Amino acid sequence: MANGKHGAQFTIRNRRAFFGTALGLGVGLGAGAGLAKAGSVRNPISWVHGNSAMVANGQGLEHDQVEGNARVVHGRSWSNVQLHFAVPSPALDTGSSMRVAAVWVRFRAQNGARISAMTLHDCERTLMRREKMDIRGEDWDDVRIALDPPCLVARSLGLTLECAFADVARQIAISAIGCEFETGA
Repeated sequence: MANGKHGAQFTIRNRRAFFGTALGLGVGLGAGAGLAKAGSVRNPISWVHGNSAMVANGQGLEHDQVEGNARVVHGRSWSNVQLHFAVPSPALDTGSSMRVAAVWVRFRAQNGARISAMTLHDCERTLMRREKMDIRGEDWDDVRIALDPPCLVARSLGLTLECAFADVARQIAISAIGCEFETGA
């Protein structure tokens, strides 16, 4: 179902369907309305815990800590902090590229924190950058960010999220990020 606070993104409220089977592989999105179907192999999602993030640009960082599976970042007033994630991706022995159809983020943020930009990398190549995003949510939320067109990944997938902070309530927690792959016709 579409969620107004995320614009064109979709929200899934069923955590079991969201995380799926072991290692996060095997969860896919059906064709209908962006809702997840557990066990689908058409569009597997590869997950990484939020605590595996590396602070890529910490100039706006006030405090950074790991709480359970989540990376919790407190930003300085009117600043940005970039978090980089190395995303496990299935390797094809055919040498062909895989298509990334969407990025998933499980997070919560105080009123003064939001995800403002995203960059997808394949080794040293930048595949895409999306700016002027305004993704917010005070409760734990699962957000799907569709890539149109999908990006082709040949080797190693990386995702950088830029978090923007206002003057008050400047905390964001990311418990997992994932990339959805297209595997079939």
